[in-house]
Amino acid sequence: LARGEKQPDVKGICYRNEGSFIINPVYPLVADLDTLPLADKEIYYEKVPAFRKYPYSIRASRGCPYTCTYCCNDVLRRLYKGQRLVRTRSVDSVISELKVAKERYGITEVRFYDEVFPFKVEWLQEFKERYVNEIGLPFQITYHVKFASEEQMRLLKSAGCYQVVFGMQSASERIRSEVCNRTYSNEEVVQAIEICKRN
Repeated sequence: LARGEKQPDVKGICYRNEGSFIINPVYPLVADLDTLPLADKEIYYEKVPAFRKYPYSIRASRGCPYTCTYCCNDVLRRLYKGQRLVRTRSVDSVISELKVAKERYGITEVRFYDEVFPFKVEWLQEFKERYVNEIGLPFQITYHVKFASEEQMRLLKSAGCYQVVFGMQSASERIRSEVCNRTYSNEEVVQAIEICKRN
C-alpha cells in the first residue's frame, strides 16, 4: 500500500479498482480455539484499576448454533458458509486462562460471555470437576432455553453458577418466530426458568 501497489490476493480485504469494488474471500475461521494464545488483558487491569471490582470476562466458545435475524451470527454463518461456526475451547484452555487471571488480577467472580455457554453434558461434567477444584469462584453464563435441562442446570449449579441469562426478545411466540427466527414456545421458557429455580 505504501508503494501504491494493489494487493489483490490478500484475503479479507475489499478495495476499489477503476470504479469497481473487489471483495476478496475471507480467511477461514480458526477451527481449534486452543491454538490461540490466552487473551492478554493486562492493559485493562493496568490502566483501569476498577476492572478488579468487576467479574472477569471470558469466553469458552465462539459462534452460536442459532440464526436469529437481528444477530451478527446470522451474517457470519452466511459469510463462512460450509465452515463450523460454533467452536468450543477445551476445558483445560478455559481453566488455564482463569488460573492466570486469579493469580495475576485476584479475580473474585467470573462472567462467561459466550453467545450460548457450552451445553454438551460431557464438557460440562469435566468443567464442573476442574472448575470446583481449581477455580472455585461464582460465575454467570448466557444460555438458551432449549438447553436448560435438569442435568445441565444441576452441573452448572454445582460448579458455582449463580446466574443464568436467557435472551427472550419478546413474550409473543409469533414475534419470536416470524420476526426474530427464535422458535421456542412460552411453555419452554417457563420450564427452563422452573428448572433454574429448582436448582
